[in-house]
Amino acid sequence: MHEDRIFEFGDCILAPKERLLLRGGEPVPLTPKTFDVLVALVKRSGHLVGKEDLLREVWPDTFVEEVNLTVNISTLRKALNRSRNGIGMIQTVTKHGYRFVASVMAREAAADRALRDDNADAYRAYLRGRYDWNQRSDGALKRAIECFQHTIEINPRFAPAYSGLADCHATLGYLSLIAPGEAFPAARRHATRALELDSSIAEAHASLGFVMLYFDWDWAGAEAKFRRAIALDPNYAATHEWYSIFLLAAGRPEDAFREIQLARQKDPLSLPVNSDLGFHYYYTGRYEEAVKQLKFVLELNNDFPPARLWLGRTYQELGRPDDALAEFQHV
Repeated sequence: MHEDRIFEFGDCILAPKERLLLRGGEPVPLTPKTFDVLVALVKRSGHLVGKEDLLREVWPDTFVEEVNLTVNISTLRKALNRSRNGIGMIQTVTKHGYRFVASVMAREAAADRALRDDNADAYRAYLRGRYDWNQRSDGALKRAIECFQHTIEINPRFAPAYSGLADCHATLGYLSLIAPGEAFPAARRHATRALELDSSIAEAHASLGFVMLYFDWDWAGAEAKFRRAIALDPNYAATHEWYSIFLLAAGRPEDAFREIQLARQKDPLSLPVNSDLGFHYYYTGRYEEAVKQLKFVLELNNDFPPARLWLGRTYQELGRPDDALAEFQHV
């Protein structure tokens, strides 16, 4: 059911079951009917939704004037236009209806399964943590850890939050923001705890696969974990992203490229996924493509450290040391 999934577009996260819209990790206040209009459009993203269909869905068994729909659409546009990439998310099809035209990633909310007590505060903290984790900076990762810890304080059995902690610690180690010998064992403990609470959570299997790949050098174990995560939730973009890196390291570049493309298909605006696509271009010698891809990431977020790092290394390979140094100074 659509209500059991969460939708991501731009810097927004929409959780219909929780009646929650986050923009940049912060709740966006919407009236109940405005929220319902947004859900109706997002769950049919890319398709025309007729005015009559919207009126029947949002105001069932009630006669309302079309102006009510117009007012709610206007409210939504104002709310979304304050988000990154928010301008033009809702297209008007004159005399017919509306179409949600932003790229939308829909996935099963593992947090929904774990959040049996419907504690909205815990869910908000978890989603804010995932948003901050995706920024990959030292400060954002520390904020994400605080959010996941707060989630666990509210609900100690909230398994996805432990997976979030695992990913934060692993990322800190991968970026050498803290010693890998400290970061990766902590990541393993948190991922293992998540699986003790719920063995069906794809995120935690992927988290362990990341640790096995980057810290243990256990390639067979890493691939098994990534494949298990994909079987549990084929829509989780990070698994495809990390599996692609494994495949590249294993000397299977065509399979690796297929997986990173799948990751981008699942989450088109993900900064880490798009940076790792640039990473793939770099490692396969397609340096001009790498430059274009990594500059695209920096257009989305000019301060995204992995994009700066790989762009600098690409410039090194292109014989542009001054440009490379300028990028490294931003990392």
